[in-house]
Amino acid sequence: MEYLKFIPEGWNDTKEEFNLDNIRNALNTGEIMQGKVYSCDSNFNLHIKLR
Repeated sequence: MEYLKFIPEGWNDTKEEFNLDNIRNALNTGEIMQGKVYSCDSNFNLHIKLR
């Protein structure tokens, strides 16, 4: 079930609170956080709104 590793945006309607502690915790534990992509630059970097 590798395809379930990355759930499409909008699949999970929960409103996550983004603060420095939550982001650090996600980095340390590998937790997946959800945000909206607002742009993609010419190098294919996605810019995500955390608020």
